[in-house]
Parts: sequence; structure tokens; C-alpha cells
Amino acid sequence: MASHLIKVAPDRDSYVIWSVTDAGPEWIGTRAETEIELKERGDYSEDRFARANETGSSARRMQGSEVVPYGWDDAFITVGEGLPSGTGLRRLPREALEEYALAAVEGREDDMLAMTLPYE
Repeated sequence: MASHLIKVAPDRDSYVIWSVTDAGPEWIGTRAETEIELKERGDYSEDRFARANETGSSARRMQGSEVVPYGWDDAFITVGEGLPSGTGLRRLPREALEEYALAAVEGREDDMLAMTLPYE
């Protein structure tokens, strides 16, 4: 499954493995925990951590764009998986990423929905 590694904040030891396919978090943990998880998946790369630490995300800039998807300058993240049925895609303010990922891991759909905004 395609995923990006997202660092929650420059000063936090917290990383989210984000499913591009499902538009939702798969994992949240410290760097050490996340390294173990990625190695178990056969998906570990020091380059991914380096990009996430530098820009906020292991995703690469799209040609012609100044913003790294899911990075420090990306104000919103598109979310979908884990929300109540029929909700569709929504926008998550990046500053709510850690709380959202924790709610997702705990299966708190209503809390997840409350943190998001509809597309306008």
C-alpha cells in the first residue's frame, strides 16, 4: 500500500504513516517505534525520515509546486478512511494531525469527524 511518512511537528518525536490509497493514518509513534514498524513492513528508508524531518513529509514536491504534500506548508490534509460511512473526503487542519491519528488508532470516528472540515 502506498504511504507517506509525516512528521507531526518540527519539535515533536511523533510520526504518522499515512495511507495515500485510503487517505488516512495507518500508524502513529515515535521515530524509534516507527522505524521498527517500517522495517517489519519492509518499507524502511532513512531517506524517508530525512525528508520528513526536513519538510514535514516524505512526499516529494510535485513538479511546479512549492508545497510538499502533507508538509509544513500544507495547511490541510485530505482525509477519508475511518470516518463515518457516507462522509466522503474532508480536510484536516495539519495542526490536528497528531490528535486525529490517535483518534483513528483508537477508533473514535466521531472525534475524527469533529476535527475535519468539509470541502467547499
